[in-house]
Amino acid sequence: LALARHHLTVGKPAAALASIEEAARLSPEDEAVLTERVAAAKVLYADGSQDGNGLLAQCIERKTEYPASVPDPVCYLLCAEAALQTRQKVLAVIARGAARAAADSLPWAIRPRLLEAEAELLAGRPAEAVAVLRLLRQRAPDDRATLELALTAWRAAGGTTLDAIP
Repeated sequence: LALARHHLTVGKPAAALASIEEAARLSPEDEAVLTERVAAAKVLYADGSQDGNGLLAQCIERKTEYPASVPDPVCYLLCAEAALQTRQKVLAVIARGAARAAADSLPWAIRPRLLEAEAELLAGRPAEAVAVLRLLRQRAPDDRATLELALTAWRAAGGTTLDAIP
């Protein structure tokens, strides 16, 4: 992964992706590898129709909940992130759809479910976010981002922080 980061910093995203693919072959369900794949995809697809904003624009134009076709499943994550960054409630359905598409392609990954929960919060559906995060906490009980978002969702759903502590 260090080699992949180096390739990214020197402007060689294709070489970075090759290094990341080798790391994924060795450790196929590694969140750190996924994080690097997302970073490489952001550079590789920047300013094109397959970056997060381009995919979001396609969904808006076609009135779909997620992109119909992507070159890499991490592009679903880019789309979900782009939709969430707008903070527009109307785009929460795209963020949720793209996050779910990513989760279907990467069922072991934490990140897609975190994005799905964030989309539920943006849509004003904190109880649904809590449900997603409960399942995720069972799979990744020590994941800090999951715990922090779970507490935020729990409070948004009307619970208190003390209620959330077993």
